[in-house]
Amino acid sequence: MLIIGDLYTFDIIGLTQDGCGIGMVDGIKVFIEGVLPGETVRGTITKIEADYVAEQINSENVFIRVTAKRFIEVFKTTGAITGFDLGLYFKLVEKITVYNHSKLIISLLDGSEIE
Repeated sequence: MLIIGDLYTFDIIGLTQDGCGIGMVDGIKVFIEGVLPGETVRGTITKIEADYVAEQINSENVFIRVTAKRFIEVFKTTGAITGFDLGLYFKLVEKITVYNHSKLIISLLDGSEIE
């Protein structure tokens, strides 16, 4: 059970489509702004909602937070991918599962899935 105000350690395992870091605590996804996959951060739970938790970073390393925010801004201003890039595909995708009735699930290397 997560408690608002308690201090937790999060291993960042991926990013949301909005560029927010994804951590896990007791099987619950925690969304953390200003971090990148592979980082480990400590912070307190600031808000609990129906199916996710927003987390505030208490990191003393301002450089990491600023760098992550700049990295996210680059993706916000980048244009759409207009052609298939095989190299990019192999850097992102673990597998694609095709089901009946037009259902397709793309499993990414960071553990996230897109349906």
